[in-house]
Amino acid sequence: MQLILPPSDTANTYVELDRANEFYHELIHGSTWQGLQVDAQNALLRLATSELDAFGWTGDKVSGTGPLMWFRKNVRSRADATEIFSSTEIPDWLEQATARLAFFRAEHERSYTDQTLQKVVVGPIEVTYDDSSGFEEPKFPEDVKGLIQSYVTPTFGELLRA
Repeated sequence: MQLILPPSDTANTYVELDRANEFYHELIHGSTWQGLQVDAQNALLRLATSELDAFGWTGDKVSGTGPLMWFRKNVRSRADATEIFSSTEIPDWLEQATARLAFFRAEHERSYTDQTLQKVVVGPIEVTYDDSSGFEEPKFPEDVKGLIQSYVTPTFGELLRA
């Protein structure tokens, strides 16, 4: 599926793949992201956008700008109340947060290959995996928290600090 940026009515990401790759090359990462097919990278960017869209953001959504929570107006950093962002652009920190969250999800994606198959039943189909591998769902990445915490509403800011 194609990546579509705001303000489209079908927007599904805050960052284009080329821009995400620029961020990737600025960071020290494993090879997981580079080893993925373009469709998988696009899917992870859409997933990261969806995760970030679940936060309560400061400011007000600009009407008529599609399904995502950005573009926004009256956005002020909780750390610096004088800082205001354009209501017609995605802030650089949000592009970076989207890309970094996608990189993190690529590195920490859980697959069934991490588990041991315990049981298979053919009719009506049942598959059971041993989930005792000690796998722990990855927490929200600290670098992404640092990028967004000043721009989420206080309730969500407290969740990020937990």
